[in-house]
Amino acid sequence: MGGADATKEECYGFGVPELLQRGIACLALDGPGQGESLRERRLFTRPDYEVVYRSALAFLLTIDRVDADRLGVIGLSMGGYYVMRGALNAEVRAAVSWGALMAVEHLNLAILGPTLRFITGADTNEALKQILGSFTLEGVAERITCPVLIVHGGQDHLVPPAEVDRVRESLSKASVDVQFYEDALHCCI
Repeated sequence: MGGADATKEECYGFGVPELLQRGIACLALDGPGQGESLRERRLFTRPDYEVVYRSALAFLLTIDRVDADRLGVIGLSMGGYYVMRGALNAEVRAAVSWGALMAVEHLNLAILGPTLRFITGADTNEALKQILGSFTLEGVAERITCPVLIVHGGQDHLVPPAEVDRVRESLSKASVDVQFYEDALHCCI
């Protein structure tokens, strides 16, 4: 899952060929607030992304070649928030947050404000602030039990590096590994 205003096509460039070479099947999709879902169907993003993941996981479980005991989820950028919500689903055995984000309102709104208004459908900055208040892992992260890998860049100008500690500390029931690259930018580019 990509981030704010992402497309399933751009997710391909973030490691899908390498996963496929290792025999790992991948499903990239445009969730609400992304790609075709937003532009063609006017589906705005939602804070409870576990519902989106639940539908994707249900679809995957209809495919005979998919091993139901080995499902993992990956999210990058704002997808680092989405993936933690997706990890609430019991079918998920591992999660990768490639851009840890405890609360979407912690994003750099000076840069991302217009994008966030677009993906939420907010008419004003005041409406956006009200909407973003519900995009949080407070009361959620402590329910995640699968192993979590957090990957983050120390020079990330969109997702503050301090979010890594917030997310890690909140994942009280999950084993957590953090790969922090001090000189890397957003999504470790």
